[in-house]
Amino acid sequence: MRHFLVSVLAVILLAAAAPAIGQATYTYQGNPFDTAFAPYTTSMSVSGSFQVAAPLPASSVINLSASVQQYSFGDGIEVRNEGNSTICQFSVTTNAAGAITAYDIWLRESGAADPQHSLEARATTDLAGFASPNAGCGAAALNPFASVNGQPGVWTSPVRAIEPVPSLSQIGLGLFAALMAGFAVWRMAA
Repeated sequence: MRHFLVSVLAVILLAAAAPAIGQATYTYQGNPFDTAFAPYTTSMSVSGSFQVAAPLPASSVINLSASVQQYSFGDGIEVRNEGNSTICQFSVTTNAAGAITAYDIWLRESGAADPQHSLEARATTDLAGFASPNAGCGAAALNPFASVNGQPGVWTSPVRAIEPVPSLSQIGLGLFAALMAGFAVWRMAA
């Protein structure tokens, strides 16, 4: 039993020295709408961010519908997030550096709201507005609405730091040495 406890303590000390893999947040800023019907204006745009468990893989097409942890996208009138929205589409494409180069994000207001707010950020167009009657993720005409066409927005990717090779800290090394010395004393006494 004591051998087991010593082994567990050693594993805990070594695990404490390993670097943690962190979450990654990507931020989007769309261009100002070039078509806008009240209450929208041409000074508004789609913007927002999403968070995933780890940086996106390079050179990939990724459907994030089930794995996005948090998101918040707004259009100057409404904000869609995981607490008030249905994800109709949430996919991105990354380049060799892991930066987002293409995207298709379509969020609809959840529940029975009528009119129902819809927000889309796509590589070729951003669109926001209200659908009536409530169409879920089905096709619906938006009125009023705002859009910008042919002008992709800008994504800010998380900074990818170079992780150091894990090693024991001075405190961890001292605790490990004390643990081994205690184990040696215990073995000699037995």
